[in-house]
Amino acid sequence: MAIQLRRGIRLLSSFPRSNLPSPLVLRTSYQIRSFSKSYSRHSRENGAPNPIASANIGDLSSIIQENTKIYHDYLISQKLPLPSHNQEYTVQFPLSTVLPEDIIEARDKAINASQELSLLLGGPHRNIISGASEQFMAICLHFICRHNFPTRVPIDGTISVDDLAKDCGLDREDTLRTLRCAQAWHLFSEPEEGRVAHTAASRLLRDNERFRAWITNVTEEVWPSISHLVDAMDKWPGSEDPAKTAWSLAHGTDESVFTNWNRHPEKAASFVTAMSFWNTAPGFEARHILNQFDFSLLPTPALWVDMGGSLGHAAKEVARAHPHVKTIVQDLPATIEGVPKDAIPEELKGRVQFMPHDFFNAQPVIGADVYYFRAVMHDWSDETCITILENLIPAMKKGARVLVTDTCVPRFGEVSMMEERRIRSLDMTMKAFANAKERSTEDWGALFRAADKRFGQFKVQLPKGSQRLALMSVVWEP
Repeated sequence: MAIQLRRGIRLLSSFPRSNLPSPLVLRTSYQIRSFSKSYSRHSRENGAPNPIASANIGDLSSIIQENTKIYHDYLISQKLPLPSHNQEYTVQFPLSTVLPEDIIEARDKAINASQELSLLLGGPHRNIISGASEQFMAICLHFICRHNFPTRVPIDGTISVDDLAKDCGLDREDTLRTLRCAQAWHLFSEPEEGRVAHTAASRLLRDNERFRAWITNVTEEVWPSISHLVDAMDKWPGSEDPAKTAWSLAHGTDESVFTNWNRHPEKAASFVTAMSFWNTAPGFEARHILNQFDFSLLPTPALWVDMGGSLGHAAKEVARAHPHVKTIVQDLPATIEGVPKDAIPEELKGRVQFMPHDFFNAQPVIGADVYYFRAVMHDWSDETCITILENLIPAMKKGARVLVTDTCVPRFGEVSMMEERRIRSLDMTMKAFANAKERSTEDWGALFRAADKRFGQFKVQLPKGSQRLALMSVVWEP
């Protein structure tokens, strides 16, 4: 994914609770809701508690047993490997492995119930201490990725701590202590005294360059920013200024992350690689737009403008599935210049086009049927998003649609506590980076109304199954 220096950052998951593929549960009953109707977003009205969150330890143990058996039996029937910390598991069961939705649901229910059981058994005292200690996994990952340990440790066999430290120009004792801390999270192993070998987790970091880049971005950029968030909120209460953020404090600058990365192309390049992982991470794939939007609503032919579309992942999915739709991918000039020459497959040539455009300027494509934003709006404050939407208005014809694929924050109790933590942590991450935010159904509706009351027929289609991103839509009704 190419960099959007002025658009912000598409961080999909909070740290340190990044356990990909991260689960999403209890959202299969979500339906499309009209803005003119009740804001209730789930079959459990008035914020009724999540069943797993309110279960006792006996119920939770039954949920774990039942759903683990479903997952186990499926793996056995398909001759797939059972979960393991051995490095071979990463090779035999890669992140790209596709599972049926009911199997994903069973796995995720077991994970969520296991976490809730752990919290109940541990009690509040232990849980608070445990939560406060998770920073040490972040420190280990920071150390491991900065010095590229995953590629230095051989796939077969081991390497001595002495050689590893020497290769990296590090102190042996510092290296040994950090690695032994990492082993508490199954990051590397020490099969014999002073020798390091891979585990499934470290092997994943070795083999998947994009995943490693994503974790590196989290540890180098996100984690330092989060640690300054309280100071930033004390210093600039309620700020929406992208230059007055926790990130700015962490980096000792009065400029925004976007401006800074514009001056440091190596950071931008790292972010490009990191976000290319996000674009294919389970639940975030661009292809989900094909199931979320009713393409029969579009005329033949139709024009689809993907704003901030980077390398055109979503646009190519749309063009491939719907031959009557022509797509234009817009992004900053530097991004478009960096698009590989072979970015458009032969069968899509003539129906996918790249165009330089900064969405802080007026939209140059007049009369398109759809103007699409994928994981863009959460990078910006309400005030800035309103400006982005206002820049569309002169180009829009009656009946044109604005589609937004992004996070839609649930009411508390509508999703599992694990998913709740992920979403709420992501919201805090966006606050730390750019004074941006994740939005609820109410927030999205208010945003469109504030931009222009002629944005009508507001709808939200919330994620189903393993999907992570919602689809917000409005129709231009001048």
